[in-house]
Amino acid sequence: MEIQAILPGKGRDLRLDLFRGVANWAIFLDHIPDNVVNWITTRNYGFSDAADLFVFISGYTASFVYAKMMLDRGFIVGGTRLTKRVWQLYVAHIVLFVIYIVSIGYVAQRFSDPEIINEFNVAGLVDSPLETLRQGLLLKFSSPR
Repeated sequence: MEIQAILPGKGRDLRLDLFRGVANWAIFLDHIPDNVVNWITTRNYGFSDAADLFVFISGYTASFVYAKMMLDRGFIVGGTRLTKRVWQLYVAHIVLFVIYIVSIGYVAQRFSDPEIINEFNVAGLVDSPLETLRQGLLLKFSSPR
């Protein structure tokens, strides 16, 4: 079976960089409370926000890289490289999750303010540590917005 695909040429696609930059600006604007300008961002007009757009564009860009590799070197090589990259991102997520939990716990203890643990959604670690860790390992844990 022959696979045919139209992929962009070598180098960066500036259109993707432009939209990724617009998404970053929208994420920034969405984090400013009571801001009139954030009414033009996508979070007010649909089911997703700029963070979802950023992730979509990044995944779309990554698909070009791994599609070229799969066409040039074969599906097995491309698939193993893609799996390696997914594993790297997963490990980075776990490390950041642990750093997040430890930093919030440290700040709460250092400043004797146990309410910080509730405010940043880390109280679940004290109440039900296995469930909180399971949520973190399954990429389902989230801090409040």
